[in-house]
Amino acid sequence: MPFIDVRDIAEVAAHVLKNPAAHAGQAYTLTGAKALSNQEAIALISQAIKKPIELIHIPETAAAESMSDMGMPEYVVGLMSSLNQIIAAGYVAEVTDTVAQILGKPARSFESFVQEHQACWL
Repeated sequence: MPFIDVRDIAEVAAHVLKNPAAHAGQAYTLTGAKALSNQEAIALISQAIKKPIELIHIPETAAAESMSDMGMPEYVVGLMSSLNQIIAAGYVAEVTDTVAQILGKPARSFESFVQEHQACWL
């Protein structure tokens, strides 16, 4: 997934709100600078906090059962399961340069986000 920093989303929104006429009728796909697998994202966090982190694969049936056990409505469980399958298949890996086009600077990287928020991962 091309994780995007919420600050980039906010800056794009503020830019659009400053001149809405220039963006009328537009739909923007905002992404981070690079698509990362969960394993790559976890490796960056692990490196930043200098502690090992293990990614544990949870079978889809077990995940759905757990969500149901927590009281999630069946339609939400179905939506979450579909989202997990879409992510696993790589359908959300597209990276756009929309942030850079609108703001005139590249999207923040996940690595810099992790470094800036190291304390949050501890």
